[in-house]
Amino acid sequence: MLTFPLFGCFLLGQAPPGSIPLDPSLSIPDSSESNETASKPEEPARSTQSQTIMRAGQDLRHVEVGRRVGAAKLLGKYPGLQSTILLILALDDKSPLVRRSAMVSLAEQASNGYLIYEKSLIEKIYSKLGDPDVEVRRVVATMIPQLVRGLRGGIVYRPVQA
Repeated sequence: MLTFPLFGCFLLGQAPPGSIPLDPSLSIPDSSESNETASKPEEPARSTQSQTIMRAGQDLRHVEVGRRVGAAKLLGKYPGLQSTILLILALDDKSPLVRRSAMVSLAEQASNGYLIYEKSLIEKIYSKLGDPDVEVRRVVATMIPQLVRGLRGGIVYRPVQA
């Protein structure tokens, strides 16, 4: 029959009193020795940039709005044609939060110097000036100078003094 103290040791995760070795020949290893001989835990494999973009592209099709919003925000951190195309496709999402996040990410890429040169992609962004969500329209309006620069091939025309 178990006594209460012994049963309490099992409940609390402690060793019962008789199971603790009292042999003085057993020594506690020095912490510096144990660190050298202990096997280091394997670091988790890091995904490549293209894997991250691909996974975010899959998340843009997820049923949860929050997951799609997170994917759109993440894609804004990776300027490039693949992430830009995924973000432009997200502009047709039924959720205004996802469309807004995609526009903010596109604007972030543009403000960091990544210009969109494909006319069809720029036209798709311009089409969102008619979006039902006012925030999406506002971000598109602020992007117009970068979009025009992209249409001109990145060339900025300045007025010439006469």
